[in-house]
Amino acid sequence: MSAVGVLYEEDGAVHLTARLGDYVPSHTRRFSSYSELYTELLTLRSIPQDEMLDLASRLGEHIELPGDTREWARILLRGSTFPVRFMVFYEIQGPVLTYCLAGSFMPATFSNKNGASFENAGQLVDVLNSVGLPGKKIARLGGNPEIFLVTAAQLRLLRLRPLETTQ
Repeated sequence: MSAVGVLYEEDGAVHLTARLGDYVPSHTRRFSSYSELYTELLTLRSIPQDEMLDLASRLGEHIELPGDTREWARILLRGSTFPVRFMVFYEIQGPVLTYCLAGSFMPATFSNKNGASFENAGQLVDVLNSVGLPGKKIARLGGNPEIFLVTAAQLRLLRLRPLETTQ
């Protein structure tokens, strides 16, 4: 599935609501102004600039978002990032994705109890790719999990509970 979305105005702000993949719920990002939206859209490298400007002018229409879904995910899911490691447990019922804050690699810090379950590895890879993460790399078995910078919005769309922050 390619990404689909809609741009609309509400309460003096511009919103982009998009669905980035088959297994990922829709997500909305609020832009305080058109210039903020245009600045973000100008970072899209996978579509020509004139096509991007045409998209921005189609307020209220549900449209297919052309180009690379990962670029749309980066724009839609922008926010403060924090480093995490992912681990996939391959259970009889299907893979379970979990994560922890990055630090020294200690396999004991991972637990499948707080993870998100998926029907199969293909679905897991599709969901990871849809939110702008390298699905195949994260889903592979074994090895020392790499560190990835993620946003709370990405974790929510992966059905993982974002980390609690302390003041």
